[in-house]
This record gives sequence, C-alpha cells and structure tokens, in this order.
Amino acid sequence: MASKTDKNTVKTVPEIPDTLAEFVEQHEELAGCPEFVPAHEFSVAQTCDFMVVDAVASDSYGVFRKKTSDDVDSSLAIARMVAASDSFFEKIAKDVDAYHKWVTGRTPTVLVQVFTLLNAFYGASLGKSEASRTPTGNAR
Repeated sequence: MASKTDKNTVKTVPEIPDTLAEFVEQHEELAGCPEFVPAHEFSVAQTCDFMVVDAVASDSYGVFRKKTSDDVDSSLAIARMVAASDSFFEKIAKDVDAYHKWVTGRTPTVLVQVFTLLNAFYGASLGKSEASRTPTGNAR
C-alpha cells in the first residue's frame, strides 16, 4: 500500500483506498461494517448531508483540541458528532437493519473512532469522485 508523508511531521499517513471494503480491511474498528452508498453515487442531498456531518465533526475536533474545554463541552461535542454521523450513515446504509446491529451497543469512544474513519473515507472519496469527472460538452 502506498503512503504519503505530511511535510510538517514525520508521521506516515496511509493513502485512503478507492473502496470501502479495502478501507475496512485496514481498520479493525470497522470490522463488520455494512455496505453504504458509494460517494460517486451520492445525490445532491446526500452530498449536502455529508457536508453538514463533516462540518459538525470538524467543529467537534476543534473542541477536543482546546485546552480550555471541559468535560461538558467535550461530551456535547462527542454527542453532536456521533448523532450527526449516525443519522447520515443510517441514511446511506444499503441495509438499515444491518447498520443498526453494527452500531448498537458501542461506546461513545468507539463510535467517535468509527465515524471519524468513515468521515475520512467519504471525504476522500468525494474528492476522488469529483476529480475523476469528465466535463460534458454542454457545461461551460
């Protein structure tokens, strides 16, 4: 698997693969992950819903990084991130019952890890999807 190194750090960041199945294989937290609609098949509404989830997650990560955030702020940030992600991934699950079984009973900490990984995958997938688009002759 290819990887890239961030120029500001010595940490190696693995490339995000093209398929969710490959991504799941790389992350044990995602074991048993149900199938979701691929990013290249998102409707406009699904893309917009993902933008909301991504914004909520980014805001939540900002709260986690603040040295002044207290337990209440952190708990609320976790709850917002998990709730927004859960709602989104439930909507794009190909089998909603399998999705419910997969997330039921997981701790907030594990859910944050799972949704952070899925958000990263779908963020990268949307970028790849857009980059591979061929402009139509009519578009100007």
